Amino acid sequence: MALVTAPVATLSRQEQEEHTAAPHAVETAAKKPEDNVEDEGSGSGSVHHSQLDDIFTLTLTRLDKSVLPVPDLMCFGSFIGYSGSFPKLIVDLFGYLTADGCLQSAGDFVPAGNGVTEATCSGEWKLNYDYPNPNAPNGSAVAWLGAAVGSLIRPVGGIMADKYGGAKMTNIAIIWCTIAAFGQGALVQTVSRMEDPTSNSAYYGLFVFLFINLFACCGFMNGTTFRTIGVLFPPEESGPVLGWSSAIASYGAFVIPVMFGIALQAGNPQITFYGLGGYYVTCFIVNFWYYLRPGCEKPGV
Repeated sequence: MALVTAPVATLSRQEQEEHTAAPHAVETAAKKPEDNVEDEGSGSGSVHHSQLDDIFTLTLTRLDKSVLPVPDLMCFGSFIGYSGSFPKLIVDLFGYLTADGCLQSAGDFVPAGNGVTEATCSGEWKLNYDYPNPNAPNGSAVAWLGAAVGSLIRPVGGIMADKYGGAKMTNIAIIWCTIAAFGQGALVQTVSRMEDPTSNSAYYGLFVFLFINLFACCGFMNGTTFRTIGVLFPPEESGPVLGWSSAIASYGAFVIPVMFGIALQAGNPQITFYGLGGYYVTCFIVNFWYYLRPGCEKPGV
């Protein structure tokens, strides 16, 4: 019996290459998107850098939106700046007295008077010496109040902004904040020139009250400005722009305490409050011009 042999197909070179590549193509197509992250690692840095460039360009090339860090620095920047300055100002303004007297070898300071003179001093005689006020208020008992009030009132600002408009509520709060800042400046100017500001407890009470108002209006404006950004930008852009504005505003935690430090060294701490009050007026004008004036591009945001 003759054996019948089946014909063997001979593949061309091109067919062999396609046959070999087919399984690899199927495997590649079956890969999940997340499996390709490692393959794209070499270009991820440039992609992230491009995204940051887009956010920066987006914010700065739209003039009405590039001013957002201005009111955001006013509210969020002031809030965190005041948080760091409030306890320190209590100590600087109410915690020390200045007088001539005798600094004893044990480190105790005895003010001049009641028989204490330079001739009777058993230590070193000091002029205009700052010493702890025995009647100083306990600043730690109220230092937490400002940040607590500002944080609690922030959602109220957002709710009011949703109902009446973020820009409108922001400007109302700016008026509130400006009055409190100028009022605090006038009070601090008076207190810093008193021999003993604790001789009348009303000064300390008013100081704390005005600071609580500053915290409250700044916290309120945090809620209103967040709403404005959410309306001005589409959802895919509002997050990055909000981050950009908040990053600029965070410098308030450094700038405002430095301003107070310089003013205290100069003996005029009220200047910082007056300067911040003037800045709030500028923010009022900017906010009104871009979002509230008749004929503005984005009314009622």
